[in-house]
Amino acid sequence: MTTLSWPADCLPYRLSLHVRSLTGRFASHYTGQVQVLERPGARWVGELDLELPLDRALTLEAFLAAVRGPAVPFLFPDLLRDGARGSLKSMDAYAAEIGPTGFDDGTGFHDGHLFYEGAGTRTVLGGKGDRIALDGFAPHTAEVLLDGDPMQLGPGRAHLALGAGSTNVNGYLALTITPRLREPPVRGTLVTSGITILMRLAEDGAAENPTARSRRGQYAIALVEAAGDSITGGGSP
Repeated sequence: MTTLSWPADCLPYRLSLHVRSLTGRFASHYTGQVQVLERPGARWVGELDLELPLDRALTLEAFLAAVRGPAVPFLFPDLLRDGARGSLKSMDAYAAEIGPTGFDDGTGFHDGHLFYEGAGTRTVLGGKGDRIALDGFAPHTAEVLLDGDPMQLGPGRAHLALGAGSTNVNGYLALTITPRLREPPVRGTLVTSGITILMRLAEDGAAENPTARSRRGQYAIALVEAAGDSITGGGSP
């Protein structure tokens, strides 16, 4: 079965979409000191309020019926983040910008030809835990990705950069992200826009529409990341 996608014309007027940490707190009855233990279960959660005209309300209700409460995961777009705000300049763009170059003494190869300073496109090399390795960026560049920039590191797996990244002479950088990786990231081109997250409804009653004698439907829906599921057959349009 193909993974469903949230209806594109059913947009909320209010949306909270963020990574929720999972912690345990233990308070001493004697001193009042509180110890906090972080658990490896941070995940995306969402809360959205919608008010839709009748035709879109019917579309949404059909979708909510199809996902059967929390039973069926679906792709939800990150409507709060348009894309990365960092430079994102690739090694190819950097080489084209500076043009052909030579060695320090102004000469080129033995045949007299000059050369371009590196080549490459923005690429995910790998990652583990809360760290990922990226390559193919312009060398010696600060703020390639900024704090909070989104990225898609797998189908339905969205992450945020924690701290601005800077590249070395070869266009490489390592970056801290949240939430932690649950599986190895997909190697290939780094995606920083059009982000989607594999979510599920947080409860069975999401289709409740408490609007009397109205041509508009009102909904308050809670979502939680479907961390243990995977994409099947690609998202539906």
